Amino acid sequence: MFNIGDNISHPMHGAGVIVDIVDRQVNNRPQSFYLVDMIYGAMTVQIPCHLCDSLGVRHIITADQANAVIASIPELEIYNIDNWSKRYRENVERIKSGDLYQVAVVVKSLVLRDKIKTLSTGERKLLGMAKGILVSELSLASGCSMRDAEQKIMDNIL
Repeated sequence: MFNIGDNISHPMHGAGVIVDIVDRQVNNRPQSFYLVDMIYGAMTVQIPCHLCDSLGVRHIITADQANAVIASIPELEIYNIDNWSKRYRENVERIKSGDLYQVAVVVKSLVLRDKIKTLSTGERKLLGMAKGILVSELSLASGCSMRDAEQKIMDNIL
């Protein structure tokens, strides 16, 4: 499905580059894994090749699609759920969807919520994760730095 050098996106880790495909024994059975250098978090993850579809791993978006995501941010509808645990669960589900528009909704909602009322530690971590996922893919897709991608996002939120 993927090859060494492909830029991919993992719903919970963001964008990265496949640097190797390795075979390992798991429960006495050979399995292939993609080794992926993630852009956000400076880590390498191993993704079982046969689980990519079920995990939602996909090729990153194009530069034009990245520009469309950034341009859509001002119009994205945010939600106001007062119940913290329900809001947190919904945010996690949006992130897990792998849809960058949904991740952008989470980022925008939490950034604006933080302007009104300081986020809890859990939501602050969730915002950091969502922002990292969004920034990493937009950065890799458009060929700009992470800092520039984040600035474009924030300029369209505030």
